[in-house]
Amino acid sequence: MRKEGQDNLVQMQRGGREETSKEPALKRALESKGWQYMDWHIINHKDYIDGPFDSFEAALAEACALGNETRPEPRVKRRSDQFFVYRAPYDRAEKWRPEFWICTKEGALRLSVPEDLFDQPLLEMAMGAGSMEPLRHRLTRAGS
Repeated sequence: MRKEGQDNLVQMQRGGREETSKEPALKRALESKGWQYMDWHIINHKDYIDGPFDSFEAALAEACALGNETRPEPRVKRRSDQFFVYRAPYDRAEKWRPEFWICTKEGALRLSVPEDLFDQPLLEMAMGAGSMEPLRHRLTRAGS
């Protein structure tokens, strides 16, 4: 049983005792309307880019930052209720136009995106991505 208390605290009764925890306002709002809380991710056809984000808006803002968005309104197309495609402005220096998919894992799986794409961050951590030495080496070599 759930009931909201003061200061956005959610009180839950488990096994006869009350527990109090803070939850994000978005999560509470979506659940109150019968929606399930969703994590949003930024991916493309072969790489996991960033995430998870608490909302579509947060993921879109990050994708716009990654794509160096300069237009007043970003170009976003909807493929399904949980899958959107953001096309960044054309980069004249790199001669390409990045495309970011902003989606939930469930939405991506419904559109036949491979599930192992979402395991990339876990694999990078397991392979020792916590060590910044290779990155430092590439950055100092590139700066020379």
